[in-house]
Amino acid sequence: MRRKVKGFHFTLTHGRQHEIEALLAAQEIDIGLSTLMDKTSANIESVELLRLEMVLLVPKTSGITKAEQIFEQDRIDLPLVALEAKDVLSRAFQAELRQRGVDWIPTLEVGSLDLVLCYVAEGFGAGLALRHPRVELPASVKALALNDFQPLRFGALWTGCLSPLGEAFLAEATALSGELV
Repeated sequence: MRRKVKGFHFTLTHGRQHEIEALLAAQEIDIGLSTLMDKTSANIESVELLRLEMVLLVPKTSGITKAEQIFEQDRIDLPLVALEAKDVLSRAFQAELRQRGVDWIPTLEVGSLDLVLCYVAEGFGAGLALRHPRVELPASVKALALNDFQPLRFGALWTGCLSPLGEAFLAEATALSGELV
């Protein structure tokens, strides 16, 4: 955007979908980028930009070839490395597990997906992650597909009609998300 619009600047803050919607409603921000977990509030427009599938990362030496091998166990004793419980990815994963009647609480909660990968590579257990097209796994780690789990949806949120600058930003975000997949 800075190459296209001289003097363009933005502020990046962290927030969940409902927090971003509150900022939009208060007209404190023009556009929000968020994981789209819930139906949007009245007067909030949204467009999905990207879907990323959940995966389980396991050491290649584990002998596990499918996620079902883990979920079919009466008691899962494999440690789970995941983002903190309030994170969208962790909440979505635990909701899917509950629907299947599976209990698997994280043993280790970390602050980033990079750390999930590091702990799995070091042999601390299985890790919950997203299949990201630009992330290469170490040779010692493999990703197990969670095909029947809902992917996480990421999108843009705004209210009313976007300004020409907002439309340009949204077009750029759409193009960038298209490059990722």
